Amino acid sequence: MERTSRTGEIYVTDPERVNGTDQHIVIISAPIFEDGEIVGVLAAALPINEFTFLTMVEPLETDAQTVSVHTDGQTLDRSETAFSDAVTSTATVSSTGWTVQVSRDRSALDARLREMAMMQAASLVLVLSLVIGLAVWEYNANIRQAEKLLDGFRALRNGSYDHTPDLSSGEEWNQIREGFDDLGDALAARETELKEREQRLQVFNRVLRHNLRNDVTVVVNYAEFVAEQTDDPEVREAAEKIATRGWDLVELGEKAGSIENAMEGENPRPDPMDVTAVVTDIAASIRQEYPDADVSVEAEDERLAKAIPALGVAVENVCENAIEHNDSPDPEVTVSVESVEDGRGVEDGREWVRIAVADDGPGIPDHERTVLTEGEETALEHGSGLGLWLIHWIVERSGGRLSFTENEPRGSVVRMDLERPTDEGDD
Repeated sequence: MERTSRTGEIYVTDPERVNGTDQHIVIISAPIFEDGEIVGVLAAALPINEFTFLTMVEPLETDAQTVSVHTDGQTLDRSETAFSDAVTSTATVSSTGWTVQVSRDRSALDARLREMAMMQAASLVLVLSLVIGLAVWEYNANIRQAEKLLDGFRALRNGSYDHTPDLSSGEEWNQIREGFDDLGDALAARETELKEREQRLQVFNRVLRHNLRNDVTVVVNYAEFVAEQTDDPEVREAAEKIATRGWDLVELGEKAGSIENAMEGENPRPDPMDVTAVVTDIAASIRQEYPDADVSVEAEDERLAKAIPALGVAVENVCENAIEHNDSPDPEVTVSVESVEDGRGVEDGREWVRIAVADDGPGIPDHERTVLTEGEETALEHGSGLGLWLIHWIVERSGGRLSFTENEPRGSVVRMDLERPTDEGDD
């Protein structure tokens, strides 16, 4: 009471045990004011039990949470409800020293957590579905654009150079469309140029060959006439040389005509054919044309290879060159057909059939081989004949390989390697 009267504060003592009993009391003192001055002190001793200080508190909702109050090892208040699984929090009231423990049923929290987890999972599934759907849509859109672009390239291949693919309006597809249009314009200009050049070459070739044959025939006839009429050995020799050179020019013109006939038109597709049958027919024709030559064939009954229809012209020219440039009175030519089993025979899973023409002549000069292997005429290495060029072009268009080697003990071997057809329908 003295402390309250002196300070004017409300004072509450700690719970104190009543001597000789289990009863606890709390002494409360409060000032009494009159005109702002302390005129007295109200003092009271309150017994403490389980209902003291809690009767004014509104009952808690014990279905969701419980509260218990403890002090000095004793329970002042406790809810009757108990949870099998609860979330508990404890705090101490500084003014009284009471420990207050609040518990909540965990099942409600777990249900909320499960609900949140399900919402998160559903949101994640929704986001992933949107991402996957967008990716699938973008992929399909790109596939459609790529198909349109491929259709455009097919149109270019078929000669429709004014075709423009209907691509989407995206920046990258606009750039591709512009590049495609530029390519089409360039190809159209290039084809026009090539057609004009081809037309000029055809005109020059036919006119020159026609005039060459007619004019050289006249020259040869006069040269032979001079050789027959003159008694001067030198004049006769000169006339015979003129006639010989003239007939060589006529033969050169006919060879150019053969090349034009064999290579004219669009590039044919190599198809499977019986190489043995082609070689056999060509050998029979060569024997009739050159009865003094010994032409033999070494081949199995049937051997399939992929080649263009002009393959027979290539084999014929190889045999003719082997005979015409042979310095022996009885030339020997052997044409063989076999599957190649050496290091060049199988390459990247491909198998080859080799046509080899061997002779006993002086051989093919090195500069002639160099011209063919390098694929172009030069001022220093000029091929003297068109026959080897014709062979080179036919083998190349057939997807094959042309090579040369020495024959033993004398002569040369021309080898034409052709790819065998596969089992997927080539034959």
